[in-house]
Amino acid sequence: MTPAYNDPYHSSIDLYMSRIEDYPYPSGLHLLTQWQAGDDEARKEMTQVFDDAIAGYFDA
Repeated sequence: MTPAYNDPYHSSIDLYMSRIEDYPYPSGLHLLTQWQAGDDEARKEMTQVFDDAIAGYFDA
């Protein structure tokens, strides 16, 4: 099964679904802080999480 969106980093929904467990306290806050500070890697990761959530690939 492949995602409904074109993403070169995701080849399988089951293996690469964003999971809330990947962002436990306080690491989720650190990611948010880095994103707010303009960190490019944090921006990419936040974008991926939001894209996954919008596409229905976020496991809460």
